[in-house]
Amino acid sequence: MKPPALCIIGHQNSGKTRVVAALVSHLTRRGYRVGTVKHAKHGFLADMPGKDSHAHFKAGAAMTVLSSPEKVAIFRRVRRETPLNDLLATFEGVDLVIVEGYRRSSLPRIEVYRRAVAPRPMRVTHRLKVIATVSDDVAGAFRSRDVAGLADFILGVAGL
Repeated sequence: MKPPALCIIGHQNSGKTRVVAALVSHLTRRGYRVGTVKHAKHGFLADMPGKDSHAHFKAGAAMTVLSSPEKVAIFRRVRRETPLNDLLATFEGVDLVIVEGYRRSSLPRIEVYRRAVAPRPMRVTHRLKVIATVSDDVAGAFRSRDVAGLADFILGVAGL
């Protein structure tokens, strides 16, 4: 069974990653196991140039597994972007998945908005339905520093 999931969306440089990291840290301290997905619409480096795993992948390996005593990373070549639902199906042993990006998914969305970054929230410019907003610029939004309040809200939405 897939764990509950939701998306943190917002314009570039709005603070999405900071919000996701703060939520993961807070929820982990409370005893929850949290998985994350980061959407990189412009691609990313599989590993740092000069590292062995990067050389393997750059050489054309269909799949490279990087393993250490603390973690495992799997890099797999794909012909097209993997649908979010397929990615979510790979999560095992987590209570919740927080997705950064994927604003067009059907998952519940929370928008991070800063007026200094964009004149209007994404929910307005892209006509998106959001369940909450994180902003110091919008009345009725969760404040950026209210990680505990936002986490409680998310746990309620997720039924946890």
